[in-house]
Amino acid sequence: MRVENVKVTFNIPVHFRQPDKNGYIYTKKVWEEAVKKAADIPIEIIHDDGTRTVVGVAQDVQLVKDGDEDIIKVSGMLRYGGTSENVEFTKDVITNVILNGIGITK
Repeated sequence: MRVENVKVTFNIPVHFRQPDKNGYIYTKKVWEEAVKKAADIPIEIIHDDGTRTVVGVAQDVQLVKDGDEDIIKVSGMLRYGGTSENVEFTKDVITNVILNGIGITK
């Protein structure tokens, strides 16, 4: 099933005063300022060669506390996505679905 405008919410863990996977250290203050300016920014797939494919838009970005962990909480919309499934038909109606995965399409 392919649909448009798939609503998504995801959490990105942030660790202050310790290196990220690139070896950089961020302060809480820089992220507090960054998220204030981050409405309606692209959700992207960043490829190994540095090129980017926009797959949606982040409509709301917040720095929040989740228990003991700081996270960047992103809510937005993927342009296209849906499900990957095997189906059985009776006439023109799908009568059985086996869900194989959830996908993002371009």
